[in-house]
Amino acid sequence: MAKPKYFKFIFPSGDLTGIARCAYDKAAIVAYRIPRDRIKDVKVLEGSAHDDLQNPGIYMLIGKPINNRIPFYVGQAAPRKCGDPIYNRLSEHDRIEKRTRDWWTTAFVFIDATNSRRVDETGLKYLENAIYVSAKDNAALDVRNGNEPPGGSPDESALSVLDDIYEGINLCAKVFGFSGEVDVSQDTTITGMSFHGRTKQGEANLIWDGHDQYTLLAGSIIRTEKEADTLLKGDVKFRHESAGLFMPDGKLKRNIVFNSPSAAAKFVCGFPVAGPSFWKNENGIKFKDARNA
Repeated sequence: MAKPKYFKFIFPSGDLTGIARCAYDKAAIVAYRIPRDRIKDVKVLEGSAHDDLQNPGIYMLIGKPINNRIPFYVGQAAPRKCGDPIYNRLSEHDRIEKRTRDWWTTAFVFIDATNSRRVDETGLKYLENAIYVSAKDNAALDVRNGNEPPGGSPDESALSVLDDIYEGINLCAKVFGFSGEVDVSQDTTITGMSFHGRTKQGEANLIWDGHDQYTLLAGSIIRTEKEADTLLKGDVKFRHESAGLFMPDGKLKRNIVFNSPSAAAKFVCGFPVAGPSFWKNENGIKFKDARNA
């Protein structure tokens, strides 16, 4: 029987939907859940919460699933002469992403609870890189880091401590409800019109909801040959990043939602194709004709 694990929760503002603090004594870390619209509240926290967030730490930015993948970013908040490393780092992300793409809704922050500087700059780099590598291996996560963070090289005595902290970070994230997985229904009775498309490798199945949602169903066969040179780089990148979502034989493991029939068709085929002509219903009628019937 597994040993029990104990976590202590505090809601500094008294709001269960606001900033939350989770302490995990075994790894001697504290974790915070900070909704994006509550970043300014970090500045006015008092007591232990205020003291915690003056320390350097690791943070994750999480968004709502898009096409059954969770937008994800990992970074480190290193010490600053002006103080408030967590607040300043999250505020920077908030400003930058508002000018480009608003994709994240929640930040998770992880801090050494001992205030003993067990996690120095090298340790922060080690943890940031370890989380990044793990996230890239998870097909359910859409990692938004532009490049792989450089990993630190801690000595052996520090490594055992950092590995305990890494395990604690994963546990605290799960306690907060972030498992790194998307709960996707594989029910092929999704309401809408059914279509199929064929490649030399097999058949794919699509459900159109009548509006702007096109669901490629689990069990569809994805063409696994190299993409055509004429396929846009963005489409090639999405196929490569989604490789973990289908098996070696091309069978799709879970549903994926697209915003057009052509986007779904290009994902299946690996080359440019007109979705309205590629997809047909059970009577052999092309999507472009069936949708107007």
